[in-house]
Amino acid sequence: MNLINIPCSVHFDVTVALNSDPLQPEHPDLILKQIKAQHGFWGPCRNTINADPFLFVHDGKIFLFYEEMGLIYTHGKIRMISSADLEHWSEPVDVLPEPWHLSYPFVFEAEGNIWMIPECYRSGGVRLYSAEDDSLRHWKFERFLLRGERLVDSSVCFREGVYYMHCCSMENGKNILRLFTAEHPAGPWQEHPCSPVAESRNGGSLFEHEGKLWRFAQRSDIHYGDGLDLFEISQMTPDKYEECLVRDHFLRKGHHYNVVQFQSKTVTARSHAFLSFMVLEFCRRLRHVLS
Repeated sequence: MNLINIPCSVHFDVTVALNSDPLQPEHPDLILKQIKAQHGFWGPCRNTINADPFLFVHDGKIFLFYEEMGLIYTHGKIRMISSADLEHWSEPVDVLPEPWHLSYPFVFEAEGNIWMIPECYRSGGVRLYSAEDDSLRHWKFERFLLRGERLVDSSVCFREGVYYMHCCSMENGKNILRLFTAEHPAGPWQEHPCSPVAESRNGGSLFEHEGKLWRFAQRSDIHYGDGLDLFEISQMTPDKYEECLVRDHFLRKGHHYNVVQFQSKTVTARSHAFLSFMVLEFCRRLRHVLS
């Protein structure tokens, strides 16, 4: 998320909440946890972005993985907190030390393992990691799933014996949504015959609700993170794909949305964008642009 917006820049907060109706994200029943970026005119900007939250349930706990970025033009990193009761949360820890920018930590369970596919296109492609233990603090690089492509924000869905992966390819200033299939999370992955399937960018993992499959897509009407649209995927097979827009501006000023079930409750996580003018960050960004 390297953003150049002068005089203001876009920042993100993360909110975890209970939503009895997950299709009404702006009306939570109860806010459980917030991870806020730096606010304020004179803020020192130690943390400008908390974004891309993914929830994952394992071993009686709910885990929240998210991107944290300290200063604009620096690398994002993956952090994690967890809770066993939705009230008491662990302290944030870094879980994936890498020398390049990391974001969008999509975590899923398949084939007896827990996997992560973070956004790390600066590494040269789409990378797959596996959890080394049940703490989910330690991850091992397994392999590249795709190489030589500028692919970001990958999400995997398993349906009727097939793994599907949506990836956004950034091409000539446009977000092109491509679709791949495989028989195993480690691949090999083949591009779907209907790919590319949309001019769009993922805003969270696919979500099944009321017998339908939903996809969230980012908007950037005014600035990056300006909102999410909601799509229904009506058909997704190895040779067919159809989706339709159900609700534009599904989440205003939202950048990412994720839903899981934990202890018979619907828990949601979202990142929310806000514009901010911070004197120290503005001076640092201006020096960066002029240098």
